[in-house]
Order: sequence, then C-alpha cells, then structure tokens
Amino acid sequence: MLDGLTTAIAEWVHPKLGLVDAHTGKATPPDHYGQTCAALALCSPNQGQACKRDAALAAWLGTPISQIGHLPFNRLTLHLMAILFGDQFDSSQAAMIQSGIKRCQLRKHYPSNNWTLLAATCTLLEATPAQRPRLARALASMIRRWTTHKGGFIDYPANPGKAICTPLAYHHKALFLGALALRFCADDELAAQTRRLFDWLVHCWDDAGYAGGFGRSTHALFGDACLIAALILLDVPEHGPADALARRLHRQVRSDGFLWLDPWGPNQGPRHWDDYMHLSIYNAWAAAILRAAREVQARYPLAPGLQALQWRANRSGLFHDEQAGLASWRDEAGNVILLSTTGQPPQAPAGCTADLRYSGGRIYHLRVGSSPAVMTPGYRGPLSQLQSTPALAGPTPLLREDTRLCVIDRYPDPVLEATASGFTLRLHGQAHLVAPSPPASLRRRIVAAIDWRFLGGRLGRGANLKRTPLPGHDASRTLQLDANPQGFTVTEELTLLPFSHARCVHPASKQFSEPAGAPPGNTAPYVYRQCRRYGLATGTASSAPT
Repeated sequence: MLDGLTTAIAEWVHPKLGLVDAHTGKATPPDHYGQTCAALALCSPNQGQACKRDAALAAWLGTPISQIGHLPFNRLTLHLMAILFGDQFDSSQAAMIQSGIKRCQLRKHYPSNNWTLLAATCTLLEATPAQRPRLARALASMIRRWTTHKGGFIDYPANPGKAICTPLAYHHKALFLGALALRFCADDELAAQTRRLFDWLVHCWDDAGYAGGFGRSTHALFGDACLIAALILLDVPEHGPADALARRLHRQVRSDGFLWLDPWGPNQGPRHWDDYMHLSIYNAWAAAILRAAREVQARYPLAPGLQALQWRANRSGLFHDEQAGLASWRDEAGNVILLSTTGQPPQAPAGCTADLRYSGGRIYHLRVGSSPAVMTPGYRGPLSQLQSTPALAGPTPLLREDTRLCVIDRYPDPVLEATASGFTLRLHGQAHLVAPSPPASLRRRIVAAIDWRFLGGRLGRGANLKRTPLPGHDASRTLQLDANPQGFTVTEELTLLPFSHARCVHPASKQFSEPAGAPPGNTAPYVYRQCRRYGLATGTASSAPT
C-alpha cells in the first residue's frame, strides 16, 4: 500500500507548485502540511523521487511565513526528515530544512489536546538525551490528564470535567505520538500511559479493519494512518490489525492511486469529509508517517515497558467507558456493535452548522458477518438543510420550538446492562438547541468577534460545554440488542412527553402512538418504536416502525 501511495504522490508533484490536490486540481492548501509530508514520503535514493521531494519542500519553504499553518505538524515532519534521511541532503539542503524547522514556532497550549501533545512530542524528539527523561515524564502527565479512567483519549477540553470530547481518530494519534516518543526515550511512566491507550483501543476495533466512527474525522484516513504507524512502532505483528486495516484501505484506492479519505468515498465521494479534510493532505500524511514509522522501527529499540504487547480485540462481551459515554459489544463470532451512550458536545460549534456526530443514544458502527459496516456518520452540515429535511438526523430526535430547531442528544446518566442475548441501554435526556444562537446584543457580537479574532474561539467552545437544556422538553429512550444465529435485532423506543411549545419533527409526529380515546389536554407520553433487523448472511438491514 505504501509503495502505491508514494508513487501516486510523486505523480502529483508539480515542479513549481509542489504537491497538487487530485480532487481540486489546485496546489495543496499552503496553510496545511501536505508539502512537507509529501517531501518526507518521497525521501529516497531514487533520483526521480528525490527531484519530486525537493520540489515539494521548495514549494513549502517558498510560502510566505504569514500563509503557513499547522506548525506542529510541519515541524514534526521536517525534524523526522532531518534525523532519518539527512544523508540524502547536501549541506545547503540540510540548512534549508533547519531554517524551515525554525519557521514552525511551537506553543505550549492549543485548542485541541492532540495538537498540544504533538508539540510536546516535537520538543522531546529535538531535545538532547539528557533532557528527554524530563520531557517524557511531562508527556506522560499530559496523556494521564487527557484520558478517561478507562483509557480513552480526551481531545477537549484541556482541563477535563463532566463534558468532554473523545473523537476516536485522535485517540489513534495520541497512541502514535506516545509510541514514537518511546522509541527515543524509554520512560516507564510514558510506557504505562501509552499501554493504557493501546489497551482501550481494542474496544473501538472491528476485525474488518475499522477503528473509528465517532466524532470528527469519522473513519478518516488520518486516524487510520496514525493507528497503522502506532502498530508498527509498537511491534504489533502485521498479520493482525495492521493487515486488516490495509485490506480495508485497499478498497478505498482511487483510479489516480490516492486513497479516498473514508470508507464511503468510493460510492459517495467527499460527502462525509470535514471542512479541514483534503485529499492531498491526508494521503501525504499517511505516506509520510508510515515511511517514518518503518525507519524509526528499524533504527531505534522498542521500550522495555512496551515489549510483548497482547492484542486482545477478540474478547466477547460488553464494555462501557462511562466517562466518555462510549460502549462496545461483540460476540464470539466477531460481530460488533459500537454505540454512544451519554453523548458529547461538538468540538467546533457554529451558528450555521449542525453537528450530530457526537449524539448519544445511537449506534455509530455495526457489522454482522462478512458485510461492510452498515452505519454512516451522524449528520454534519448546514443547519438550514437539517431544518428543511429533518430525516437527515437519523436516529437523533429533533424538535421545533417556534423557529428554533432543538435536538435531544445528551443523556447524563445512561444505564447499560448486558442481557443473555445482547444488551439494553436506557436513557433520559432533555433538548438543547442544535446550534448556538447568534449573539443578539451589540455587546455579545463584539465579544464573539474578539473571541473569533484573538482567542481562537476559546469562549465559544467553553460555552458549548455548558449548554443549558430547555426545560420541559424531556425524552426517554431504550435501545435493545437481541442477537441470534440468524443476525441481530435492534429495537429502539423513544418516549416524549407532550410539549406545550414544541413539535417533534423527527421522527415525524404521525409516527408516534398515543393512548386511544385520550381526552383533550392529555398528558400521556407519545411513543415511537422501531425494530431493525440485520441478517448475518448478507449484513443487510430491514426496519419498520412497530
């Protein structure tokens, strides 16, 4: 896979523009890390690839410093290029790489914890051997603070409280960074924290080669590449999860040699991409870190604290990380269901965008038999489109109060219990606005402008963690799995109390039942019930309200 990806990248490097994005036909965005990653991926004694490498590197070095971004990513890439492939550069080129590293000034804190972890890893790799133990302990402390009690990575906030964000792609990135740092400094505490990340990983794993599905960058190539690189650095045998991931990624190969950025790409193109996702960037990132991981594995020893890791992803049963609100169930045949219980606040809220990928009370990944995954990401897109087409919300209930669209997606105290044939999840939640209301007063508009311009949206993200539920908009939900030799049956029941000022728009009000002959002013709850059956032989689903 790596050879084919490197060949595709080389073909899309222009002598003057550097890396060109095959999806847009334009140069890869200058404020990302496509050029430096392409250069790292193309480090080779092969003269043809070396010329392409130099073109990509020159394109980035020639970009004005005011236009470059993603500085920790670029700094890591350039440093790995210098220490792993420095013998391929003459003295003037080596000096250019060092000047490029100096362009990438690091900060101590970033809005996302995975960025802060990346910057700390850069600092450790660049430090002297005498400095590294102290920096490794600091890195271990970060990972310990930014993991749940059971080991899931917390990407936001920096000081975790009750409301946290745990997108799975960044769990893989944290694991990759821990494994990379340990090749340069065998610290016992860092090894212990990295092992916790590794052990938790199996609970979001599907043997068909999937390890994501929740939060932003859903099943994205970025996270897949981080996971494969981490497995290489941890010396996990390739005939296990890395091979499964590679086989699944092979189905995402495009005609131009690049990989689609998620499993839905071959059929749906970029429909599920986040705004920051670009074909050239994620493909270059994947090729670069896989190339670097191979080289680091060959040159630097595995830390003693990570030797003889056991991949235990085939254990059957029910697992629930209550702090993250993420759970998994699998049987002895390898069939798997991953679900969100509590729900989480979206990481980057915007007044014109709806993001339901963090919603609680939904299955976000399901596979039965030899079928592909049958779940698609929760809706993320224009709020106006969700208002006009509420069915896009999938399993997440929507209400309309006057002109405001509300969502029931947070369930503070989920009850998840194993049963003889599966599990039962019971939830109770209240409605919130789908997206934050735009600031109404002049003062609030000024504060919002300052937050966006000078604080990087810190105030808005903080407020999103403390969303106030709308009083009187209560709902109870039950999700039940019954497994049998023919497949799965998933039964969902949604119970809503009558609302005096709101109307349920999804599921449609007409799909709810109420007691026959109920008098005017009835306060009995409305109930919606649906059974969905997944056949073991085909993996296809059929469903109907009941």
